[in-house]
Formats: sequence, C-alpha cells, structure tokens
Amino acid sequence: MASKVTVHYFDIPGRAEAIRWIFSYAKGTDWTDHRVLRNQWDSVKEATPFGQVPYAILRYMARQYNLMGSDAWEDAQVDALADYIAGTTYNSAIISWKYKVKLKIMNKANQNFLVGEKLTWVVFLLTVVLDKAVHKKEDLVKPYPLLKAHSAHVHNLKGVKDWREKYPVLEPRKYNYNDK
Repeated sequence: MASKVTVHYFDIPGRAEAIRWIFSYAKGTDWTDHRVLRNQWDSVKEATPFGQVPYAILRYMARQYNLMGSDAWEDAQVDALADYIAGTTYNSAIISWKYKVKLKIMNKANQNFLVGEKLTWVVFLLTVVLDKAVHKKEDLVKPYPLLKAHSAHVHNLKGVKDWREKYPVLEPRKYNYNDK
C-alpha cells in the first residue's frame, strides 16, 4: 500500500463513506479525505481514471487491512453480498418492496460479521447503505432487529465511532454534478 492514500469524493457520504470508515477503522493508516466541491468537479473529473469518484478500491483495501473472509469461500460470499447491496441500493431513491425482501434475507445473517466469524469489509458497506435508507425512511429496519443490532455494532467500532463523531452525516441535499 502507498505510504499515504487520498480518498477523493464529494462532500457527502455516498460511495466513499465505506472507504472512509475502513481507513478510520484501520490502525496506523495515513490517509487524507479530499472533499471535491461542486465548482471543482470538472477539473477533478479529467484527472480521474474513469471520470468518476471514488476511485479507491474497497476489496484492495480490505485485503491490506485483513478485512477479507477467512478463506476463498468466505471471500466469495462477501463479494456476492457486497455486489448485491451496492448493485441495488446506490441508484435507488425510493425504498421498494424488493428492498424490504432483501432486508429480510440479510437479517438472517450473523449480526456482527455477516459472513464467517470475523469482521469483513462488507459490514461497512451494508451499514453505510442502511444508514442512507434509514435516513429516507426511519422505521425501515424496525422489523429487522439483527440488522439494527448490526448497524449499532459497526457504528461503535473504534475508528468508525470517532469518524462519525468528527464528521456527522448532514442532511442530504440535491447535488447535481452535471449541472454547470
């Protein structure tokens, strides 16, 4: 891993929040949180590898900080769960019945680890996504006590708790990056 890493993302939690939490959780990590402002986006966009942010890779960081599964089978389960979570929630503005079905499925998983018996990177991703959904509909996880307990566990992890206290999530705002 590079001696110092910079996370480039907008001044919102979004896709970068799980990355920020992993860096905050990892002990001794030297990193910078670069918040891209709307009026900076055009110049920053040209410098990114794919014209978007974030461009740090969660799985790579998980490997660096021992947040992968215990074996290849657990890694596959973590990847499947992460793809399932990210692929259906980041671009969904409305909590639908499909999302509630997914919450029921995830509620059956181990509340602290989701996969296996150790902390993996997917717990950060799930909690960030749940936070976003709960912000839109407060009682969403009420029928899912294991997910509620899972979120509380992740929020209280050393590093994550410190990060959340330092950078509380603000009210979401409309932020159209394509608007000049």
